[in-house]
This record gives sequence, structure tokens and C-alpha cells, in this order.
Amino acid sequence: MNKNAAPMILIRTDANSRIATGHMMRTLSIASECKRRNIKVCFVLADNESECVFQKLCLDLESFQTEILKTKFDEPDSEIAAFTDIIAKKNPFAVLIDSYFVTPFYLTEISQIVRTFYLDDLNAFDYPVDVVINYCINAKPPSRTGTFPHGKKYLLGPAYAPLREQFRDLSYHVKKEIKDILITTGGTDEEGLTSKIITAVKETLGESVTCHVVIGVINRHRENLHSLALKDNSLKIYEAYAEMAALMQKCDLAISAAGSTLYELCAVGLPTICFTTADNQRSNAIGLSATKALIYAEDKDFARHISELAYDYSSRKKLSISMQNLVDGYGASRIVDELVRTLLYDWTAMKERAK
Repeated sequence: MNKNAAPMILIRTDANSRIATGHMMRTLSIASECKRRNIKVCFVLADNESECVFQKLCLDLESFQTEILKTKFDEPDSEIAAFTDIIAKKNPFAVLIDSYFVTPFYLTEISQIVRTFYLDDLNAFDYPVDVVINYCINAKPPSRTGTFPHGKKYLLGPAYAPLREQFRDLSYHVKKEIKDILITTGGTDEEGLTSKIITAVKETLGESVTCHVVIGVINRHRENLHSLALKDNSLKIYEAYAEMAALMQKCDLAISAAGSTLYELCAVGLPTICFTTADNQRSNAIGLSATKALIYAEDKDFARHISELAYDYSSRKKLSISMQNLVDGYGASRIVDELVRTLLYDWTAMKERAK
């Protein structure tokens, strides 16, 4: 490791029709914080589909390098040779991996050649890496002695939610009347819930309420939603929208899938009704609702939950305070702090060995 060279990390992630864009968005937040610290970032992606999504999501393409493995995103063991070749070429001081498909063998092989950080929300097995990051509200280290005894560090809880810089130091005013509602159902909306939620809002609160609908870049219902918006002035569609914090501050209530967006909503303090679209979202929804930070519509009876919360100003105000007490927006900064500590530790160790 050359101390005079600009340090670099590799970020291994993907996004496509099967992998929610939240994985790529949260790693982009970490990458942007690295850029602020003069740390170079190279995104390592499986295929051209992930590269296409990356180009749509990343608003600062010139700042980050990319490498395409030309492998299958759901067969990580088969990419080890190609990935280790990139590691040898780029000589990063650390690798950050965000993938549900990793195996013990894959992580063991990568961790043997470079410092490895793993961004997790499943706690699927005892990860053989240097640092595990899990920002879920109920995240805990394994209670058992793991198969892999080498020491690792855990960065756990909402303090490590890797949000964009726009979600820091925000204020929010809870209004008594509901006029603007934010609706977001995730990157793809496989169940077609967006139109159902819009209908529930209109039937419950009336046609005068404005629905601000944020859709992902690979949303399967985007054309239909844009067509609906052309006929309804109270329906606004936002696609790949960059200024989410400002939009959230403008709204009075949110109805959101229980992915990483929940932590953005918490940072703003926007009272929220959440629902799950995948099994891995349940821990977020259950944990955050247990802390009285939001309402979990497990039954997807949106009309009932909207009616109960929209007309209860006191409850919405309590939710907003609880949300902002959980998340301050500095999670990406704390993660990069740990990356920097790793870098400094390795530089110091290298200097000692050279004596």
C-alpha cells in the first residue's frame, strides 16, 4: 500500500428486475461520502443490466469508476476469479459488498486478500468479514460462537443507516390538515400497489388531496401511472427524483414500502404508514412500529390506516418526534469513519513492519 497514492475502495453490488434499487442507492450514499474524504471508489457490477441501472441512479457518474464482471449476479462463487483479478488490479484498501447472494465460501475467499465490509440486513449466517454493517432497528450480533472465529466488528442500528447528505440536520413541521401525501412502493412495485394506494387516498381524504408518487427507474407500471397523471392534476409522478428530502418535507403523510426509504422518512420526521413487499422488509416494519416511529399496515388495509392517522394530529406529531430521534442522517459518515480507521490502521501496521 502506497501512502502517497489516493486510497481506493471497491463496492460490489447490483440492481436489476430482481434486486431492489435500494441496494445500489445506499452504496451510492457511502460512495459520495468517500468522495468527500478524497477516497476513490470503483463500483464492481455483475452485468450490463446492473450497469444500466447504475447509470440511471448515479447523479455523479464522472466521480466513480466501474468494472463489469460479466457474470451471473446470483452465482457469486463463479465470479471469485474475475473479482480477485479486479482487486489485484485496483489494489483497494477495502471492499464493501452489498448482496443477498453471497456465500460463506465467497466471503472467505475475498476476505483472505483484502479488508472486507459487508452491508447486511438478513443475518443469514456468520459472515467471515472484517466489518458487518446492519442498520435495521433490531440488528444484533450473533449470540452464538460463529463458525468463523476471526475477529470482526459490528456497526449496528439506525445510526448507521447510509443516507444521502440531504437527509442531515432537517427540521419538519407537522400540519393539522393533510393536503399532500407521498407514495413510494419501491423500485419495481411487483404487486401493482401504487394505484391501489392512490385509490385508497382519494376515497378516504377526497379528490383535493395531492398524491406525490415516487417510482423507481425499473417500475413495471410507470407508463400507466404517467397516463393517469395526465388526466389528474392532483397526481404528481416523480421518476428517479433526486431531491427526496425536500419532497418529503413538503408532504404531510407518507405511505411507503418498508425498505431503506423508511430511514430517509425517519430522518425527515414525516409521519408514515408502511407496508412490506418482500420478506426481508418485515424486520424493518415490525421493529420501527414497535418503537412507535411509524404505522405498519401489515394487512394492507390502506384506507383504514389512512383514515385513523390523517385525522389524529397528536399521533402524527408523536410519530414525527420518535422518527427523528432514531435517525439523524449521518450513517454514511459513520461507515466511512470506520473505513478510514481501517486505512490508518493498515498504514500504521505497514510502517511498523518496514522498520
